[in-house]
Amino acid sequence: MKTKEKDKILCVSQADIFRGPVMAGYFNQAFESLKLNLVAESAGLTAINGLLIHDQAKKISELDLSGHRSRAIDLLDIKQYKTIYCTDEWVRNQLIDFGAKQEDVIALNKEYKGITIPTDDHSYGACAETIKAEVLEVIDYYFENAVGVK
Repeated sequence: MKTKEKDKILCVSQADIFRGPVMAGYFNQAFESLKLNLVAESAGLTAINGLLIHDQAKKISELDLSGHRSRAIDLLDIKQYKTIYCTDEWVRNQLIDFGAKQEDVIALNKEYKGITIPTDDHSYGACAETIKAEVLEVIDYYFENAVGVK
């Protein structure tokens, strides 16, 4: 018996070396915990293909992102993704210009102008915590039984 292919969501940042992969990691953690037939992937608007994850992302003990390699958005068929989550309104607008449907692209943390680019060791940890909180908010909003994911 053939298993149904998982629906995909895409997590987009600029370089796909920290914010996008961390976002995808937290989504995948929640999807697995809830046994949902979904998978999150990441890509970057300005990514150079094949770069390793940022060293600060390796310090997030609850996520294993060691196998991640950056991917440029222009190499993907963005129509294959059910929903696209991104780091801010600027990225959202770029994705829409790139051909994504406006209703399919959601910027996280809009009330604080997005998930900012971390600049030092402390801000990477804060950024990861913001991403986790935003992902859990999305999960709780769309899946009422998300208790225990946190």
